[in-house]
Amino acid sequence: MKKLSLLLLSTLLSFSTSLFAIEASITHACYKSATENYIEFNLYVLGRSVEWVQLDSVDSQASIEVGIFFKQKGQVIQFDKFAMKSPKTMDPVNFEDFHRYALPTGSYDLEVTLKDMNKKEQPVTYKSSIFMDFPDDMLRQSDIKLLTGIRPDSTEGSPRVKYGYFMDALPFNFYDSRSTHLSFYNEIYNADKGIGEDYVLSYAIQKLFATPNDKPLLIAHKRKKAESFAVNLLQLDISKLESGNYRLVVSIRNRANELLSEKEILFQRSNPNLAPDEVVITDDALNSEFVAQLEEKDLRFTLKSILMKVPEEDVTIVNEMLKTKDLKAQRRYIFKYFSKVNPNLPEQAHDEYMLVAKAVDRMYNNGFGYGFDTDRGRIFLKYGRPDDMITVENEATAPPYEIWIYNRIEKTQQTNVKFLFYNPNLMANGYRLLHSLCRGELNNPRWVNELYKSVPNEQTGSLIDGNSGMQRNVNRRAVELMNEY
Repeated sequence: MKKLSLLLLSTLLSFSTSLFAIEASITHACYKSATENYIEFNLYVLGRSVEWVQLDSVDSQASIEVGIFFKQKGQVIQFDKFAMKSPKTMDPVNFEDFHRYALPTGSYDLEVTLKDMNKKEQPVTYKSSIFMDFPDDMLRQSDIKLLTGIRPDSTEGSPRVKYGYFMDALPFNFYDSRSTHLSFYNEIYNADKGIGEDYVLSYAIQKLFATPNDKPLLIAHKRKKAESFAVNLLQLDISKLESGNYRLVVSIRNRANELLSEKEILFQRSNPNLAPDEVVITDDALNSEFVAQLEEKDLRFTLKSILMKVPEEDVTIVNEMLKTKDLKAQRRYIFKYFSKVNPNLPEQAHDEYMLVAKAVDRMYNNGFGYGFDTDRGRIFLKYGRPDDMITVENEATAPPYEIWIYNRIEKTQQTNVKFLFYNPNLMANGYRLLHSLCRGELNNPRWVNELYKSVPNEQTGSLIDGNSGMQRNVNRRAVELMNEY
């Protein structure tokens, strides 16, 4: 079955969502205290997705207007509006906020609105439903909160510190390749009244679309004493969990193995470095493969050409191989890399890639390193040939520039992705990346001002007004081209 994209999965994940204009994670969890029921919100905004306003010659800041509304039968029962401000910083960064609200028992329609205070667009609204149900005499569990990690913290009064530990919610319910453990927190109420005897707490990880006959991938059990209140603050080793979509299930059973309570939360795992069918090859076998015929210059060319495509954790390893000139290690790595690309025909995968890499080297070589060491060459190899290229060399107020358009980039799950390269020094193949709409690549709020800096008298607004930073001009196409859909 085709895997869910992060965007689709995020809409399922405990009210975690990825928004089109503002990319944000909003997670919530319901709890019960000795005096009231309450709900906690964790908000996390990707800095590259919002507008930043220059405060002074050094720092800038982003601001989001957040509205949280609890409704019953169309009537607003409780609401809050506040400004969520980023830190003051030189470059855009991700930022977060935390809020807690007391709520009586009952069902609620929940609305959360997010509006970039530095843009004129309408706010984005997300709607969901919650049910606050914690009777004093019945067994209940709180919601599950996934955490980035668990660390001791004795700070008093901090809402994110509970029982001596700092609990930072996991944005987007997404564990990336650097994560080795899944951490989570939830609470159990009224086990003394609802069960009256010791019980078994189980927590398991299952595939999202597992059938009833599929066994959990990870499972553990703990025998617990029946108390009025209990905390679960646990970690699971997910270093061997493959990339995919999963559910974490926390269940309570009595001595007769009857299911009394169950909570679950969905999450996504990215683990590209895990290779269940890892290629194992002896030195003798390696000598009979295509890599044995590659000379030192060929090995170097191949490793440099795949550097932008290997897992992030392998970049240091590859650079170390190039530095030490360990040819055996280089051959082994290249063979394993292309064996993953095409397990049946690794040599063919290598040869096909080399045809592209050599063409890119010739096309974009500027006399310094390889052609794929340049920004255009790197982007070409990393994301493939763009669907459209627009070259502009005759604008009087701008150096030559190129705009590359990708209808879709699978790596980032984005559509209509654009890259802007420019050649400020008018060198042969001297184009540099100035701005992009691709996640993980350079996003420059000042790109308009930099491209047209030869006409400072035509700049409008502050230096980081982005696409509205220059007066309109019939001979100034870059702004229109970057904004076209």
